[in-house]
Formats: sequence, C-alpha cells, structure tokens
Amino acid sequence: MMRAWLQRIVRPAQLAGLSLQVGPDQVVRVEFVLLRYKAGKLALEAVSKTSETWGKALAQLPAGIPIALAVDGKGVLIKRCPPVSGALPEFVTQVLPDIQTASFAFQAVSLPQESVLALVRQEFLNAFIRQAETAGHRVLHLDLAFLGLETLLPLLPDVVEIPFWQLQQAEGRLSSFQTGSEGTARVFNIGEEQVSARHLKAFASALAPFSGTGNTVSQLPAVQSSLRNYQLERYFQVAGYAFLGALFLALLLNTLMFFQLDKRLQQQSFSLAVHQDQLALLDTLKTKYQEKQLFLDQNSLASPSITSWYADQIGASVLPGIRLTVLQIFPAESLRKGPKTDGPRFANGIIRLKGVSQRSPDLNQWIKVLNTMPWVREVTVLPYAETTDGTGDFELEIQVKKK
Repeated sequence: MMRAWLQRIVRPAQLAGLSLQVGPDQVVRVEFVLLRYKAGKLALEAVSKTSETWGKALAQLPAGIPIALAVDGKGVLIKRCPPVSGALPEFVTQVLPDIQTASFAFQAVSLPQESVLALVRQEFLNAFIRQAETAGHRVLHLDLAFLGLETLLPLLPDVVEIPFWQLQQAEGRLSSFQTGSEGTARVFNIGEEQVSARHLKAFASALAPFSGTGNTVSQLPAVQSSLRNYQLERYFQVAGYAFLGALFLALLLNTLMFFQLDKRLQQQSFSLAVHQDQLALLDTLKTKYQEKQLFLDQNSLASPSITSWYADQIGASVLPGIRLTVLQIFPAESLRKGPKTDGPRFANGIIRLKGVSQRSPDLNQWIKVLNTMPWVREVTVLPYAETTDGTGDFELEIQVKKK
C-alpha cells in the first residue's frame, strides 16, 4: 500500500514522449506527443505537426515537463543474437566480446527463436540527456530503436509499419523485423486514442513511466540519475505542500484557540474582580503552598530523581541470596525535636534497609560492594539475627556522602 501511495506521488500529471531519428548527416529530427494523466485515465493531449530539430522540439514543450525518449538512426546498432540468458550486461559481454561493453548502453527484446539487441555509446545518449536537463526537463525513460514498442504489440496489427522499420508480431510478441521506408501515413487505434505511425515510438516511450513495466535501456546511469532526481523533487514538492497545509491549519487552530481562551480569560477576570473573598483565599492558599514547597525542598523531597537514583543503585547491587523487604530513603525521624508546628523531620543522608540473607557471607560481601560505591560514606549493620539453617534477618543503615 505504501509503495502504491509513493508511486502516485511521483506519477507525473503530464509527460512528453520524443522520438529522435539521427540522420547520416547527424541532423536529429524529432516527433513528440504530450500525454496527460487525469481522473485515473491517460489522454493524448497534443502531437507535433511536423518534424522538428532537437533544440526546437525542446523549446516547444511546456516548461519543466518530464520526458521519455526513443533514440534511433545513426549511432544505434541493431544486432540479432541468441536468446538472452542470465543478466543482460554479462550476456552482452558474451555476444560482443571484442568491444568495450562498459562504454555502451543497450536494450534487448526476445523473439521466438532469438533476440534482438540494440546498442549505442553512452556518450551519445548522455549528450541528449544533458541538453534536456539544461532545458529543464528530467528524462524518466529511454528506448532504443523500435524496442520500446514491445508493450504496445498486443494492441497493434500483425504487421506494423513505422518510419524506417517494418515489424511483425504474433500473439502480442515480436516475431521478426526488417528495415522499412521513411514515410508512412498509417494510423493505429490504441484504446480511445488514434496514433500515427510517425508518433508511435514517442507514444510508447511516454507510456512507460506511467505503467512502470517498460523495458528501458540498461547501463545508462544518466537516466537513472535523472529519474531519481525527479522523484526526489516530487517528494520534496509534495512534502512542502503538506507542510504549508499543516502550518496553515495549525495557525487557524491557534487563532481559534486564542479567541476562545481570551474569552474565557475575560470571563474569569470579571469573576475574580467580583469575588474578592476568593482572591483573598487564593492568596492564603498560595502562601501555604509556598511554605510547604519550601519545607519539601529543605527535606530533599522535591527531587524524586535523586531518591530514585539511590534506589536504582542499591537494587542493582543486590547479590543473589539476598532479598530486600524494606527500603527507606531519607526516613522520617522517630524522635521529633522542637515544637510540633515545625512539622515532620526527615533523616537527610540516611538510607535504611531491611531484608533476609540466605548466608551471612553473602551479606558481608554485599556490604563490601556497598562500601565501594562513590556516594556511600559508611555502612552500619544494625540488628542481625541468624537462624539455625544459616538464613538471617538484617538491618543496614547507609550514610550518604554530602554533595
């Protein structure tokens, strides 16, 4: 569920597919389509009227729109090879051992008896990706030659003629291919859209980022980096909108709470002004509270953290064979001195322990452990009674070092 939610976040609302045909003279002719995702459906929003150069095509696209590319023509090598086995990079190394495969990007499609492999130098494709990103467009997908049409084959006729290629398919799989003529006026019905033959490769590449199942080019880090940057930008954008929305909601709630509390404060102020007796009582209670607070502070009872710390230290030091029954940290003094109005007094710096030991050596060993603790000044053994079986009731008094 989380993965589907994240995919919805990074799914572009609009995307352009561009088909690049590199001629023998290195002139790049481009056909493009615009797809829009709205209300759970993909719609073909616009197509190029005429072939454009690479630079003009980028200039005609909406600002910041992500793109998908299909690159064909000079520089793209198409090779028939045995069926793909294992990972694609290792397979390419086996098929073409004499070339530096690390410098190439490639894409493969399986035929019934063989495979077709498309290769192109990474530097050649990186130039297009850099130019697209300079113009403000992230490249989310890239296909080579006609290999991106694989996902559309079930929707196409048995014979598919597109510029420079003629493809044959059977049961939704590519069965054969051969070079074809440059021009064709064929129009294909794909769902509710009509796509001309010259826009078919661009349309197929544009669909891939939405479906997430496209067979994209391999060994081209520039596309992966561009896709990752686009996804991060989308996450930050959505997070920014969510933060602003939460901030606005928080400000709205704070404003409502402020007015509500201000109203209540005015009511309470009026009530206090009317009831002077209650104000006097409040002052009396406040004075008593301060006196009791001072008393607690003077008797170390307002700092539960130190008493808890002493209890934790003692509990952690107890050895096997010893069971504590009473633990009194700063106990009340049994003999009170001074007038009764002074309130109860507590033995600051004294901790009293009672318990049962299985053996007297266990108690002696524990007393030694307590004496080694840096906060213990002295351990005194109070009444100790031992039975015939070796167990005994003991009482200890620990004097704490003053800080």
